[in-house]
Amino acid sequence: MSDSNKKQVVIENELIERARSGCRASMEWIVRTHQAEIRGFIVRKTGDLAVADDLAQEVFLAALTQISKLKESSRLRAWLFAVARNKVVDYLRQKSSKLTGHVAGIENILIDESIARSSNESPFEDELVINALRECIEKLSGGAKAIVSARYFAGQDSKQIAIQTNKAADAIRMSLMRIRKALASCIRRKLNNEVSL
Repeated sequence: MSDSNKKQVVIENELIERARSGCRASMEWIVRTHQAEIRGFIVRKTGDLAVADDLAQEVFLAALTQISKLKESSRLRAWLFAVARNKVVDYLRQKSSKLTGHVAGIENILIDESIARSSNESPFEDELVINALRECIEKLSGGAKAIVSARYFAGQDSKQIAIQTNKAADAIRMSLMRIRKALASCIRRKLNNEVSL
């Protein structure tokens, strides 16, 4: 290790010790020194700049309030990354849980005609669910897509669709039930792929 590197390590160790004692300037140095790298890590894992900004703040808040637990000053960078990794995992778990809740209600989404009629306007804050729904509808066979379109976008009931397709109303209801299950399964797979690390 060169003399300049040794001096840098000594300075960093001193600043970390001061941060442990509550020195605000030393804490600010830690944030300035490591913020870009931690934020970049979070962006790579979440794909969202706004989320990265929020989580990076949480990382440094947690790290600086717990800095007295850091046993070796030389491990600061690794410790910050461990805190960041935990924050990312927590965020993705919460996001996955939220999306799973949306998927569980996908049959209700399809049943609600007012949502279907306003298909160009998302009724959810989470665009992932709507995009997954649209992609899954596009993957349906021609007959299934026609039934979904007639029921949820044109507002026709099972009897009207049965007359148009020359099928029994009960058969249309059964088809709709199978289609809803297939869509829910498709959406669940898509959303699980979105939130995986």
